Amino acid sequence: MMSKQVGEEITLRQSHIEKQKELLLGILTSKYHDNQRKELLSKQEVEMKELRSSQTKASLQHKRQFSSSDRTTSKAEADRRMKEINENNTKKFSIERQRLQSQHNLQLEYLKKSQNQELQQITRLCDEEKTSITKEYSPEILEKIETVI
Repeated sequence: MMSKQVGEEITLRQSHIEKQKELLLGILTSKYHDNQRKELLSKQEVEMKELRSSQTKASLQHKRQFSSSDRTTSKAEADRRMKEINENNTKKFSIERQRLQSQHNLQLEYLKKSQNQELQQITRLCDEEKTSITKEYSPEILEKIETVI
């Protein structure tokens, strides 16, 4: 009789822990982790917009500096110089965007990794708790309880 009750208690406690684990994992993934990801993506979007804005300003400043220079050169020479400036800016800006994009990718990977670690830790802790419940009611302990009763 006692062992039946203990078995039911073990099953009930383990199912309770399993439900808690499912609830925690659901809350983390649907609310917390999604919000973290959205915040990171919006922050990265702002950084990219700022970079493009600063690049546009730099490009316009280079064009103004070139047009305001007092050099009196031929039209062909001016066009060649302007084309050179544009190519240099394009190359430099492209490299900056690639660097920022790779940095963003690393940040996103790090976030995913830390979120996965959180989920694994919760799963591990719940499994340990279920194991401790089973150990708490090991057959040796149950035999001692029955002999006392």
